[in-house]
Amino acid sequence: MLNYKCYMKSHGKFQAELKVRYPVFNRKNRYGLDVYIFSPKVLTVDSKSYGIAAFLKDLRTMTRISTPEIVLPQLVDQNCSESPLSRIKIELEKASGGGRIKNQRLIYELRTLASILRVQMRKSRVFLSSKLESGEDVELLGPWLVDFLKQTDDFLECFRGLKKLFVNPQIDDQLNLAFDWTDESISLNIQREIGVMQRICSHSHVMSGCGKLLINVIDREIKHRTQKGYLTGIGAPDSSNTGELLVFRENILKKWSQSAMYLNVSKSRTPARVGQIIAGVAAAAAMTFAVLATILTNHFFPANTKAWAFAAVVAYIFKDRIKETLRAGIKTLMPHLIPDRMIILRDSSVQKRSGSTKSFVKFSSAGNVPEEIQKARGWDRKPFRELLPSENVIRYRHDVVLDGRKFFRNHERMESVTEILRLELHKFLQLMDDPDQIYYYAEDGQLKKKRLRRVYHLNVVTVLTDRTEAEESILHHRIILNRDGIVRIEREDL
Repeated sequence: MLNYKCYMKSHGKFQAELKVRYPVFNRKNRYGLDVYIFSPKVLTVDSKSYGIAAFLKDLRTMTRISTPEIVLPQLVDQNCSESPLSRIKIELEKASGGGRIKNQRLIYELRTLASILRVQMRKSRVFLSSKLESGEDVELLGPWLVDFLKQTDDFLECFRGLKKLFVNPQIDDQLNLAFDWTDESISLNIQREIGVMQRICSHSHVMSGCGKLLINVIDREIKHRTQKGYLTGIGAPDSSNTGELLVFRENILKKWSQSAMYLNVSKSRTPARVGQIIAGVAAAAAMTFAVLATILTNHFFPANTKAWAFAAVVAYIFKDRIKETLRAGIKTLMPHLIPDRMIILRDSSVQKRSGSTKSFVKFSSAGNVPEEIQKARGWDRKPFRELLPSENVIRYRHDVVLDGRKFFRNHERMESVTEILRLELHKFLQLMDDPDQIYYYAEDGQLKKKRLRRVYHLNVVTVLTDRTEAEESILHHRIILNRDGIVRIEREDL
């Protein structure tokens, strides 16, 4: 399943975030995501205390085109047709020759460039950290870091060198402002990631000699933003002296750049319409029974007698029950006919439908889930599982359809679509005990005590399915939390 993957992390203390990446090919792409959330029985998170509507309200989804994977050397390569730098330069050179400026196209490329740079900086920082943790030879890692900083310098020189092409009467203030916002966003991102790298190197000792090179990059970016009048966090007009304006500004720039990739979403009316049709069919069947019952009552019993009245009341009771039973029965027999939530995905660049998602929610107990899910949960390794209270399970089924042909008309670089699902966990915390409990022990002949953290486990089994290729993979994460929120999230190897 090429590039179809997901991972889970915490988003603050009270939200668990699942990020899923769906590869997009030049055809209809169909994927399935099944999430099983196992919670302890004592937390009573079930259909009665929680319910489908409340769960969906706590589950927020965001969908965007994945940031293109273009490394720094490719970004500055003039022959790389996918590089935003190359595309921006070509458009600006056309303007110098009197050509028509495509403002929105250029702004899109600038925002995409900021997002690509952010991904590449983060990947480089994670690479450095992982290699140091694994004990990589410093004689190999040092030259890599020097080369990476050289690539970063080359990128900044190439990007900021474009500024002279913006000095053109045909380029309006909005386009100049977009360039400045991109420049500021890139500068802040480089300073933050290089700062983290410097701390990593200083703590590793073996790479401490590279610290000066990294600090020089930070100094340069601060001077650049000072010269341009951007916020630096040093002597900024922040009355609270906490740098909150700088943090706020950085988040605004991040959202501005990333929003170029986000898909517009709207709730589909199809589930409500299908529900109305089913309700109409059930009502028609119930009314048919009522009419037949009325005809038979009038035929066998004299009007306005006790027997006639009793038969009419019984017929009405049955008519009402028939309608409700049919409505529930049709949905039970055809569970995939009416999704609990259906979302239409639209490409923001052309405002046309490019895909859709359908979501279904079901509450059950651990004994009623498929055997392979129980095994992935580790239920077969639990001793006395027959004697312990069965865990409550929320099954969230998510079907995704992406029309690759429509996406590729406007996004030649795209490789995948990323969906972020964030679940609010407050409902799981309500009945938890105090986050600490006292532990007594003996030491040197004296009784002592200390506080130990009381935690609960939410086991989350995720099934990824490529419905086109009929491939499937299963992941298991464990959310460890207490009444104060998420403690950590672990991934279990299956």
